[in-house]
Amino acid sequence: MLHPERVTEYPYIESLTGALGERVEEWDGVGDGARTAPPSYQGDLSVAPGWKAGGHAAWNVTGPGSTDCPGCGHGMRLLLTVDSYEWRSDSASWRPLPTAGGVGANAPTGVAVGNFGKLNVFACPQDPAHPHRFSVQ
Repeated sequence: MLHPERVTEYPYIESLTGALGERVEEWDGVGDGARTAPPSYQGDLSVAPGWKAGGHAAWNVTGPGSTDCPGCGHGMRLLLTVDSYEWRSDSASWRPLPTAGGVGANAPTGVAVGNFGKLNVFACPQDPAHPHRFSVQ
């Protein structure tokens, strides 16, 4: 049974460039170990874990990759994410309420992508017949 939920998420931290990226990294304490309390941008505010349609892709394994359409060169959009987990242990922000405890509670589908990561499927917004692109993270 599906229980879809609309959430607001923000781009992966390494996708933020220029002054905005610098300001978010400074606020979040990225790289200096200074951050002491939630929320964190990456764990609590940006890319939601779990299976989803649309939104933003996480690039935690490879860093941001090219998502230009091989058919026309336009930037592709995230169509679907298939995730091995519905939430991660590093943050309570994305856990559903109420959360049933126990082993495997965060992996109700039993699907394991790669080394327990996620599969991102990108589609061309200009022409859905163009080839899709994939990223395993």
